[in-house]
Amino acid sequence: MKSEIFNISHAEEIQDGISKVKGWEISYSSMLVMIFAAERSKEEFMKLADIIHEAFPSADIAGGSVDVTAGEGYSNSEGFSVGFIAFRDSKTHVGLFEVNEYMRIPPGDLAVWYREIEQPKVVGLLVSGHVNFEDAISFTHIDVQSFGGIMNTGDGYCFGNGRMVSEGLVVIAFSGGSLRVKIDKCSGWQPIGRHMRITKLGGPYVIEKLDGRPFSEVYRYCLGEIEGESLMELTLLFPLMLYRNGKLTARHPLLIRDDGAAVFSTDFIVGEEVQIGYGNPARIIYEAQHMQQCMASFMPQCLLLADCISRWRMLSGDTEQELRLCRSMGPSVGFFWTGRNHQLRNTANAA
Repeated sequence: MKSEIFNISHAEEIQDGISKVKGWEISYSSMLVMIFAAERSKEEFMKLADIIHEAFPSADIAGGSVDVTAGEGYSNSEGFSVGFIAFRDSKTHVGLFEVNEYMRIPPGDLAVWYREIEQPKVVGLLVSGHVNFEDAISFTHIDVQSFGGIMNTGDGYCFGNGRMVSEGLVVIAFSGGSLRVKIDKCSGWQPIGRHMRITKLGGPYVIEKLDGRPFSEVYRYCLGEIEGESLMELTLLFPLMLYRNGKLTARHPLLIRDDGAAVFSTDFIVGEEVQIGYGNPARIIYEAQHMQQCMASFMPQCLLLADCISRWRMLSGDTEQELRLCRSMGPSVGFFWTGRNHQLRNTANAA
């Protein structure tokens, strides 16, 4: 495997990167190009994708719009992070699936696409809009690892091999060959305050009441009013925390409805016990350092980063503290997103 990452402001600037990649003195069976765009229009994204496709017609191209990019260990709230990843004897497969009128990904379409892939080893999931994670991971084999999350929750887009949609899912499957994959995660969030129970749902993804009171009322009561912070912004810093499959996960809503209910990308159960969570900056950095040590022993040739936007907010945008840990390990590309999924063997967790 060989990879190069480029952080650019405008589409035309990728030409220098293309020249560098074309100068690689290696042979490869497939190439994946990942494009993440912060504050860039659909038109400029398509222009960049077209330039890359013209230079590398057989390459798979995937990505979409995000709040903040993370390329080569640096965060950027404007511009593109572009990663060229060449595989010596493994294959990549990119599929794009649009939500239906019920805001769901048709499971049959995913299953048919997935069955055509031989020996899948890992699956990446990139979501644009209000798509639930159960749809995204339900089609994978239980022994196939997956990672992914929500790139954006409104006015965004996702892209896969020439097509772009506003509400949908990009699936990247890696298969065959000598490819080795390691997925790891770190958090730094911990539950605080009293235990509460979910007492009313408006469907599996909508919490209407906690302990008999509207979701928004409970959050306002527990956290009070913070000048300049909306309720949605507060839920990024203080997510809802619960145990699933024996693991502690943090979840924050995609939106808060006018009636005070909160809409999430993953399901809940009436009677489930939850707490409000808080991120300790010192613990965030400590866990990132521990993960870096684990990843360094794997000796990766490329890192795909999925950092939570809550971490970016909690560290007041000073993400260099944890991103610099990636720089010594190899080329890295990714972004800060609003929800993460990680599946290790047959246990899936979403945050």
